[in-house]
Amino acid sequence: MDLVPGFQALLQGISAAMTAPSFASLCTIASGWLFSGRGIVTRMIVAAGPGATKHFSAYHWLFSAASWSLDAVGLALFTMIAPSLDGVVMLGLDDTLARKRGVRMFGTGMHHDPLASSRSRAFVRWGHSWVVFGVIVSLPSRPGHWIFLPLFFRLYLNRQSPAQHKVRYRTRPELGVEMLRMLCGSHENRCFHVVADSAYGGRNVLARLPENCDLTSRLLLAARLHDAKPERLPGTNGRPRKRGQRVASPAHMLQGRCRRLSLSIYGRSYRSRIADQVIRWYAMRWSVEVSFRDSKQCLGFEEPQGGGAHRPAGHASPHDGRALVRQRRPSALAAAGPPLVSGEGRPVVHRHACHPASGERAKTCFSAGTERPGFQKAGPAPGKRGRDDGVMTMHSGHRVPAS
Repeated sequence: MDLVPGFQALLQGISAAMTAPSFASLCTIASGWLFSGRGIVTRMIVAAGPGATKHFSAYHWLFSAASWSLDAVGLALFTMIAPSLDGVVMLGLDDTLARKRGVRMFGTGMHHDPLASSRSRAFVRWGHSWVVFGVIVSLPSRPGHWIFLPLFFRLYLNRQSPAQHKVRYRTRPELGVEMLRMLCGSHENRCFHVVADSAYGGRNVLARLPENCDLTSRLLLAARLHDAKPERLPGTNGRPRKRGQRVASPAHMLQGRCRRLSLSIYGRSYRSRIADQVIRWYAMRWSVEVSFRDSKQCLGFEEPQGGGAHRPAGHASPHDGRALVRQRRPSALAAAGPPLVSGEGRPVVHRHACHPASGERAKTCFSAGTERPGFQKAGPAPGKRGRDDGVMTMHSGHRVPAS
């Protein structure tokens, strides 16, 4: 199966961000992704067909141990679209919650759930919190409609997780400023304008904005704003200044720059002061929310279950040292039926029902022929009737050792 010409031209621009073997694996993954439906690596390999000439574990390793960087790919992607961006480049910065289940996934924790929360009560949810930064573009075929293209990503760890993983705690604004400075620093000859919500409109972001970037965010009308603290001269006495001179408040800045309108929202009338240009800028931020919704509903953004900091964002394979293989009796394997996928050097998948002889079933993890036995309580509880469970057993021509 050959790569679609349009995607081939797109991927060729990011080939400099990775090695030649990794880029070849990426082209195969992209070919399978077009026809696999959901973004699962195993389905991509099967959909690629004869084009997947490598061992299937090589395509999983592309996301776990290959020599390439997401930041380098994001910079290469911006370089590709930079000729079509005229004037000030609009950027978007926001965070989203990817809901997960299970306590053994890396980086998960309790985070604020904006969909379930209200003004009177806040709810938290277990999952990943991703800080996403990208560029907002408008296609010539649809003028006036803005599309958010993600470029950089950072995983936010709550206050309890950094001590467990032995890393320094960083807030979401700090992660956002890191990505913003990386893009603005690599294109110092361009002017940028980032739009974000009120979480990224505080001092931690405003004090570290690059010289070639402006920010549009939400602030209270009575917010106290100050200039940057002046440089301390040698021989100056007294306590160093923490902030500069106070500037006008947002309410004072709006005088003479906005107009009053009467708005009817959900059956209620409101009188508001609107600055037209500021509203146009901030309205572009809605494309970020649309991108989050589409990535979760159509691309399966919340589905990958990574178990470690360097684990691939798909399903593990039996040969990368992390796949779990359920040990079964030879009679059960013989009665499993024909394989779903077969071939030399390709995974063989059997689906069968297990009827354990005892209350416990062994669960063994294999890595390079080394057996690391573990155990899991899988039998029915006393007084409860057991049931059959469908099990997927994967192997590639190697016999599972008997217990």
